Amino acid sequence: KPGERKRKYVEKERKSQTPLLALLKKESARYLKKPLVTLNCILGTVLFVAFPIVALFNKELVSQIALIPDKGEIAVILTVLLCFISSSNIITSSSVSLEGENLWILKSMPVSSWKILSVKTVFHLLITGIPAILCTTFLCVLLKINVTLSLLCMATVCVFTVLCAVLGLFINLKLPNLHWTNEVVAVKQSLSSLLGMFAGWGISALLVGGHFLLGKYLPAWGYLGICIALLSVGAIVCGVWLKKRGTQIFEEL
Repeated sequence: KPGERKRKYVEKERKSQTPLLALLKKESARYLKKPLVTLNCILGTVLFVAFPIVALFNKELVSQIALIPDKGEIAVILTVLLCFISSSNIITSSSVSLEGENLWILKSMPVSSWKILSVKTVFHLLITGIPAILCTTFLCVLLKINVTLSLLCMATVCVFTVLCAVLGLFINLKLPNLHWTNEVVAVKQSLSSLLGMFAGWGISALLVGGHFLLGKYLPAWGYLGICIALLSVGAIVCGVWLKKRGTQIFEEL
């Protein structure tokens, strides 16, 4: 174009890498290059980092909570709160939409559709799961929750994160938005992103309601165990759907 500076070609070495690693780097590069997209997609990760810092600056309140004898009640409330924060990450709920009209490039790569969808799920788990585990561990230690309840709390948050990841991808495949002029529109003004977040909040609300109904009859470790089992079933069902029907929908886009 007139007035545009010519780019000087510089030869560089390129190392070969596995298709999965290449796809993961491609997925992460999109978010690193677009700060506005990143901030709208990883609100939960930001809260996972901020939550322990806020707790450290409110040591008196944390000490009072830690003195409560019913650690089971604290563990359940903490678990639901962390699940609610985890559902604020809407990475997979917009990951297919963010491909936009360049989706054909991704589909033309010599990898299966299932691997492409798996990488999008793994990226969500890396961005959300690792901060969630670290935050849960820190808060459980700070609140002096015993080891058994702490492990159940972490397991529940992890399984919930997996469910949100596959559920978000399910919703985005059903309601993709590939025709946008700005990537932020595909995230903030997308029906799939909104439904993905509301779905996570709805599941968190069910966890609260279940505790009110069953809390009188079950100990905290029993209730958390039931939550882990039900969330695992939901994640497996969504995962099986993605592998069978989800890949077909992706190939037809």
